[in-house]
Amino acid sequence: MISTGHIERNNRVVHDNDSGYVVFSEVKAVTAIPLAAHENSPATSAALLEELKDSQPELVERIKRGVPAMFPKAYRWVGEMKEIAGFVGGEEGNIYHGLAEVYGRVDESSKGEIEILNEFVKAI
Repeated sequence: MISTGHIERNNRVVHDNDSGYVVFSEVKAVTAIPLAAHENSPATSAALLEELKDSQPELVERIKRGVPAMFPKAYRWVGEMKEIAGFVGGEEGNIYHGLAEVYGRVDESSKGEIEILNEFVKAI
């Protein structure tokens, strides 16, 4: 559910009236990154992981905990991303439509997404 108010750091989507930003769990945002990197090449995915380990160790730990816990929730995130896309509207909402497609693929694991993400997390 989308609520208005101040930006908060949690798993709820919040619209900040001052900035206009919509915030949601960063795990939701970063799930697509390893999939995109792997689609380019497994070496790209490995290089991404090494860069994240060096530059964003806190984020890597959140990925390690959050991504596996996301798998059974992916079907719910499809609807959430579509809801956010509708709220944001216009071309700016297109990224959320794309994320809805990613979570739909994770839910179905139609292209082996769960295996790819599991391998990414195991490499951490």
